[in-house]
Amino acid sequence: MKIMRYLENYLTKEKHKRRNYWITYTLIFFIMLCFVFGSFYINKKSFIWSFDGLNQHFPALIYFSQYVREFVNNLLSGSFDLPMWDLKIGLGADILTSLNYYSFGDPLDLLAVFFSPNKMEYCYNLLIILRLYLAGCLFSAYCFEIGKDRFQTMIGSLTYIFCGYALMALRHPFFINPMIYLPLVFIGIEKVFKKKGNGIFIFSIFLTAISNFYFLYMITIFAFLYALIKFCFQKINRTKKEFFSLLIRFIGQYLIAIALSAFILLPVCIAFLGNSRGDISAHINYLHYNLNYYLNTVTNFLKGDMFGYWTIVGLNAVSLIGLAVLFRNRTKNSRKLKLIFLTLTVFLLIPAAGLIFNGFAYVVNRWVFCYAFVASLITVEIVPILFNLKEKDKRAIQLCAIIFGLFVVLIRYNRTQENMRGAIVLLIVAGCICCLNGSKLKKELSILILTCVSAFSLAFGCYSIAANNYVSEFMNSNSVYRFLNDSVEKEMANLDKKNIYRVQEHELRNGNFGLILNANSTTSFYSLSSKNMFDYSVNLGNEDIKKAFQLKGFGNRAPLLSLASVKYIAVSDSRSKKEIPYGFKKLKRYHSKNAFGQKINGWICENQYYLPLGYVYQDVLSYEDYLDLNLNEREQAQTGAAIMKTLPKNIEEYSMKSADQILANNEQILSQLKKGKHIRYEKGKIYVTAKNSKITLKLPNQGQGQVKLQIKGLNFQSKNYNKRKLKHYKKESKITQNQIKMQSQFWQEAKDSNVTIRTNNCTKVLNLKTEQNDYYFGQEDFLLNFGDKSNDKDLELTIAFQKTGVYSIDNLQVSLQNMDLYRSNMKKLQNNSLKNIKMRTNMISGDANLKKNGVLCLSVPYSKGWKVEVDGEQKAIEQINDQYIGVNLSSGKHQIVLRYETPGLKIGLFISGITCILGCFVLGCLYRKRCKT
Repeated sequence: MKIMRYLENYLTKEKHKRRNYWITYTLIFFIMLCFVFGSFYINKKSFIWSFDGLNQHFPALIYFSQYVREFVNNLLSGSFDLPMWDLKIGLGADILTSLNYYSFGDPLDLLAVFFSPNKMEYCYNLLIILRLYLAGCLFSAYCFEIGKDRFQTMIGSLTYIFCGYALMALRHPFFINPMIYLPLVFIGIEKVFKKKGNGIFIFSIFLTAISNFYFLYMITIFAFLYALIKFCFQKINRTKKEFFSLLIRFIGQYLIAIALSAFILLPVCIAFLGNSRGDISAHINYLHYNLNYYLNTVTNFLKGDMFGYWTIVGLNAVSLIGLAVLFRNRTKNSRKLKLIFLTLTVFLLIPAAGLIFNGFAYVVNRWVFCYAFVASLITVEIVPILFNLKEKDKRAIQLCAIIFGLFVVLIRYNRTQENMRGAIVLLIVAGCICCLNGSKLKKELSILILTCVSAFSLAFGCYSIAANNYVSEFMNSNSVYRFLNDSVEKEMANLDKKNIYRVQEHELRNGNFGLILNANSTTSFYSLSSKNMFDYSVNLGNEDIKKAFQLKGFGNRAPLLSLASVKYIAVSDSRSKKEIPYGFKKLKRYHSKNAFGQKINGWICENQYYLPLGYVYQDVLSYEDYLDLNLNEREQAQTGAAIMKTLPKNIEEYSMKSADQILANNEQILSQLKKGKHIRYEKGKIYVTAKNSKITLKLPNQGQGQVKLQIKGLNFQSKNYNKRKLKHYKKESKITQNQIKMQSQFWQEAKDSNVTIRTNNCTKVLNLKTEQNDYYFGQEDFLLNFGDKSNDKDLELTIAFQKTGVYSIDNLQVSLQNMDLYRSNMKKLQNNSLKNIKMRTNMISGDANLKKNGVLCLSVPYSKGWKVEVDGEQKAIEQINDQYIGVNLSSGKHQIVLRYETPGLKIGLFISGITCILGCFVLGCLYRKRCKT
């Protein structure tokens, strides 16, 4: 009782009431952290997700901290050079535009400056907790701005920061940022409506703009809708004059904020226009989703989970009860909240809304942080009503809980452990709220406890190994940096201190680890990546493009590796010897571990035909003629000629000589396909009716060379064969028949499938995406290298299909490639390479000595940010070979200097600077005027 009285005095005390609130909020927040993230502590896990967290966010944070420290040290030593380009980013890319999506521009990440790389995991975890804490702080500040009391605000804040979106956003730390910015923007809008100043709105938009352009776009839409609804529901001044007056004020302040942020926002927007992610072109019905989506949407209210299109609802049970009460309430504010909630729910149910909020790229519902905000705001509004519920309100709450329960129990598709748990928690919370009695303090404590228990239930269902086991996807504590620091990629990067080169490593190809290891790798996994880089790989049928913005290297294709200046590769013992590319010789053994502590042993191999960062072609080939060649011929052409859209007149045209020996063409291969139990072939299509079905084709022995398989027009379309299975299961038990019926009734269309191809003791896996896949980018052609065939045995080609469906193939061709032409072309390029190559801040330089006119190729992705000087005279830069930088050179000795500047940076700095100066001048004038009065 003494504790109750103390709490009552403390919480209701008018003196220092805001201070008391923040202390109480902080205390409850940290207590909740222990329960919500207890699974991480118990299982000794960090907050670093083993996919994008490990591969993108963690390396970017370490790089950012080192970048800031080095820049400050340079300033203190008198150097004002700002590094703008780095060869370690992908194949070489702009620093600001590549990493703004992850760290550059986010002021919270400046804390990383105070952590060493080996302690960065602690900073990573701390930043996630800090983001959640600040999200609750800003939500609380917003509630206070609109006149809500402390207890209402506390409950709403807890439901907001521990919602399903926040629990899942843990894997992308900056996805929590919009939960901070959204209430801050709304506070700014409230201030403008109340004519209390414009500073907060301008600051909130500026902060959002420099942090992440992606969420700026979404928040801008919601800010406009918020201001429009607020104007329509305000009691006074709803005139056209006032509307246009407010509209002009908001547009003016918004443009000021955008202008202030132009030093970051403008370069990023320019990079976005040339972004490879724009090639994602998923095709779905924009009017409705499938039935499974809608069933999952309803049950997703009860749990913290993602079921498709990044749709996460995951509301607190108290918030769900608040929704039931809201639709019983008829106040003006309730009508406004009902309108907003129903509008957002419609957005959630229509694919077109996901397309619009994602910038018309593809359908994804990452905007649901706003849905969580509205649900928490409704909770804030309804909490006072829960203290004195009417009988009709209680019936509405009970009905809501029962409907959810029946929805889970009666529909077989919904009868999962997590759905049942969510329904039971909702029933318990509903029952407790309907039975509330006693003093106001007891009711408040009861609702607070129910809110916390419901939040813990959401987290338990999401993270616990006894539930969805999401925690298993996160990295072990204190393991990430140690694993990366001991990796073979770092060892390869230090093998040659004199030359500039790239490395490729099979086990680390998923991540941007070159940022940490000071290694130039062939891996690129950045949301803003050069479109040219991916066009290059698509036109060459590179199997290692996993998404339109994720390149995992060039496989075991020696020409592409040499042209990319790859000197060393690492191949693990678990892989076939055939995967060591032609011309690579074993140099030394390596012993390392992967991200999960498993030992990896293998060989570091050195490229005998390594090309430096710059080499000179003495022949050219037109881009049109290049595209007329098949994939294997394109690869060969790149070793002998610069592929150019406009041919220079003073350089010889390349005479294409194919080194292919055809083993089997399309007709010979497909004629061996016969109708089988699970696979049949008809008119260029393979129908697969059972998972993991495979076919084996025999190819005659015709000599030796590099075995190449060209595939043209390979597509996959998912198809439901479960209904057909029912005929074969009539004699089976009723349980088996019901399982087949359920699979048929709730069948979900597969959006991708793996095709595994094996020959010559070498295995390749192709991931085919359907047009309904979020990451579909249209690659249909592949060129696979199965290594050197030196024995006298016939080849066997085995193709396995992971999923049922229809696989279309336009053309298959197996060939042997004689490597004499490759060796000859590589020696020519080695003899005509750039010498004395040096790299300094934003600059590459070297010397060339040509016996005849040629085209200098730098194995650096083309960008308009580069300028070149030849012997002190500025020359035009060409885009050659689809992605590299080219410069026309005449015969003789030349000194080449390339300099880089982030496109749009100077203009952006100028706009931001002028806006800042004018803003200071206006503020100064206003201050003087106020002082005089």
